[in-house]
Amino acid sequence: MKEYFKPALILLIICFVTVGAVSAVFDITKEQIKALEEKTKQENMQRVLPDADSFETEILNLEIEQYGATILEVDTGYKNGSVAGYVYMVVTSGYGGDVVVLTGIDQTGAVTGVIMGDNNETPGLGREAAKSRFTDQFVGAKEATLKVVKSSGTAQNEIDSVSGATFTSKAITKAVNAALDHFIEKGGLK
Repeated sequence: MKEYFKPALILLIICFVTVGAVSAVFDITKEQIKALEEKTKQENMQRVLPDADSFETEILNLEIEQYGATILEVDTGYKNGSVAGYVYMVVTSGYGGDVVVLTGIDQTGAVTGVIMGDNNETPGLGREAAKSRFTDQFVGAKEATLKVVKSSGTAQNEIDSVSGATFTSKAITKAVNAALDHFIEKGGLK
C-alpha cells in the first residue's frame, strides 16, 4: 500500500500545479482576449459602415421568425456626432451551425457592407460565402426581398449563391433580410 501512496501524491501535486498554471494564464490573458475581440468587432463594424467613426451598442436578442434569425444587437454608427447608419449583428443557421452576420445600413436604408463572422461552415465551400465576391452583391439593397438563386440572377433582388454552399448563402441572405426588415419596420431607427 505504501508503494502506491508516494506516486499518487506526486501525481496529485503535478495536477494541482498544472491546474494552477492554466488558471493563472487564463486570468492573465482573458482581458487581452476580450480587448482583441472588441477591437476586431470595431474594425468589422467600420468595414460594413465606413462612414461611421464611433458606435453605440443596443442589445436586442430579437427573434425574427420569418427569416429564422435573431438580431443580437444593433450598433448605431455616428460621424461627427450625427447618425451615419446602423450595424446589425444577426445570427442564423448555416450548414455547420450558427452563422453570425454583420450588416451595415446607411441612413437611406441601403446596405453598405456585409461580413460573415463567427461560423462553423465547411472550409473551402461554406466559407467561400464570406468572400467579397459574394457579400458585395448585397451592397445597395434596400428591401428585405433578397433571395438566393443558383444561376446568375437577373432580377435586382436575386443573389447568386456560392457553388456548393447554397445553405450558407441562404443563411447570410436571411440575416441581411432580417436586418433590412427591422430597419424598415423601425422607420430607419431615427
